[in-house]
Amino acid sequence: MKQILNLYRSKYPFESFYDLASVKIMKNNRLLGDNYHYLVDNSTIIDIDFKANPGDIRVDLPIWFGDPSKVKLKVMILGREPRNSHDKYNIESRNEHKFIFGTPFGIEYWSEKNKYYRSFKNLIRNDEILTYFADVVKAYEVKQTKSESDLHAKVGFWKKAELENDNLVFLKAEVDLLQPDIIIGLGNDSYNFLKKHFASSFNVQKVIHPNARQNKKTGMNAWETAEIEIAAIIKSLK
Repeated sequence: MKQILNLYRSKYPFESFYDLASVKIMKNNRLLGDNYHYLVDNSTIIDIDFKANPGDIRVDLPIWFGDPSKVKLKVMILGREPRNSHDKYNIESRNEHKFIFGTPFGIEYWSEKNKYYRSFKNLIRNDEILTYFADVVKAYEVKQTKSESDLHAKVGFWKKAELENDNLVFLKAEVDLLQPDIIIGLGNDSYNFLKKHFASSFNVQKVIHPNARQNKKTGMNAWETAEIEIAAIIKSLK
C-alpha cells in the first residue's frame, strides 16, 4: 500500500492527512473495529475543520480496511468523485496549493445509522477482506455554491474521468498497484466508466449508490439493496 500512497503523493501535496484522519476516526467512530490500519498514538494533533473556498480542489484520499499481507480478497469500491458538503469533512488544507483533503464518503463520521456504514459493514469488519475506498475522478472543483460545484462535477464527469494524460492514467496506475479481485462501481456513471476501461482485465461489478433514492416498488432503501448486492458479489467469489 506504500506504493499507492506514493502514487498519490506524486500528484497531491498532502502531509499529515492520515494522522489527522486517524485522530478523527478514533474520536468519532467506534464502529470500525481493529480492521482500520492507520491508527496512530498522537494526542498532539489538533482536530480542525477546514473551510473550502471557491477555486479550491477537493480530493478524497484512499482509505482501506484490512491488512494487505493477511487478507484473502481485495475489494476496490469507487464512487464517482469527491464532494464538498460540509467543512467538518475537510481533514487537511494546503492553502498554498489550493487543495482540501478528505476521506471517501466521510468515513470518520460513520455511525450505526449511516447509509455507507450499513452498506459496507460486512466488508470492513471482515479481517479476510481488504476493502479499499476511493473515487473514479480524483479532483472536485469548488465553485461559488454547492449546487454549482455539484453540477459542474456531474456534467463534466466523463470528460474528466477519461483525461488520458491525467485522471485515467492515474487511476490505471492505482488499480494496477492494488490488483483488486473485484472492482465495485457505485452507481451508473462509475460502473459504466469502469466497465469500459477495466472489465477486460478485472472483475467489475455494479452496486447501487447507498445515497440513491428509496425504491418505491419494493420499499427498500438504497443502502439495504447495496448490502444485499455486495453480499451476493462476495458469495459468488467463494
